[in-house]
Amino acid sequence: MHVQPKYAMASDDARLVIAEHGWARVVTCGDEGLRATYGFFLLEEGDADQVVVVGHFARADPQSADIEAGTPALLIFEGPHGFVSASWYRPHLTDIPSTMNHLSVHIHGTPQPLDGEERFDVLRRTLERHEAVLGESRWRLEGGGLALSRRIAPQTVAFRLRADRVEAKAKLSQAMPRPVRERIVERLEQPGPHQHRELAAVMRRLSLGDRP
Repeated sequence: MHVQPKYAMASDDARLVIAEHGWARVVTCGDEGLRATYGFFLLEEGDADQVVVVGHFARADPQSADIEAGTPALLIFEGPHGFVSASWYRPHLTDIPSTMNHLSVHIHGTPQPLDGEERFDVLRRTLERHEAVLGESRWRLEGGGLALSRRIAPQTVAFRLRADRVEAKAKLSQAMPRPVRERIVERLEQPGPHQHRELAAVMRRLSLGDRP
């Protein structure tokens, strides 16, 4: 991914994208050529300057052979992204076209397959990551559900990936004058076909510098 200096994302912000969004494309190029699939990944705790994730997908997916062979992989994470109309630039700018703003993080590394309790721990933590927010009504991994989960765990391929290269881009209209960026944020917050409050909040923090 081409990351111009003005769009480079700080490491802590890149880690936040992974931690908050998690869903990633997994890309490998093994003996059978280029392959891609999708999986949810958890950011491991550790040094702020390192990125380590764990995740899984179905073992029936042919790409699982690349993971088990330790084929280098690219994981692509996306944060908020949305359309920015050039009509919002006026009157400050009139000759620049519309664009897309986005947060994107690519991590490169060699997957380390996990098995046994390590694999099951990834599945358990992934489930808890999504169920916990439901409070008392959440589904719990216990009883028959726990037994079934343990039986089907071998039908997944789980792995840890320690990034040896991270490319993180926050393209949020940083090259435009501040009044234009402020107006873009206002338009993204307003009801309409391109309303995107999450993208607006990210722009306030990373493009306008309105950090809490």
